[in-house]
Amino acid sequence: MTWTEPSITHNVGWWTTRRAEIAGDQIALVDGERSLDYAALHERTCRLVAVLAGLGIVPGDRVALLLRNRSAYLESVFAAGRLGA
Repeated sequence: MTWTEPSITHNVGWWTTRRAEIAGDQIALVDGERSLDYAALHERTCRLVAVLAGLGIVPGDRVALLLRNRSAYLESVFAAGRLGA
């Protein structure tokens, strides 16, 4: 099995990039008392991508998430998707 780069239009990991470009200053999500606009969500996702890559996560890996229904869950899903995991 060979790995190929996922299409940018079909990968959840690139969603924050597209939304930040289109509507960066609009509210993306509200988590308790905190809200994040699309630009901030994209920035946080990119930071997590760097952390996961630094831990050795590569395309094709599986990433398990055990998180509550909070912003960290979405950030993690987007970051893992962006890495192709």
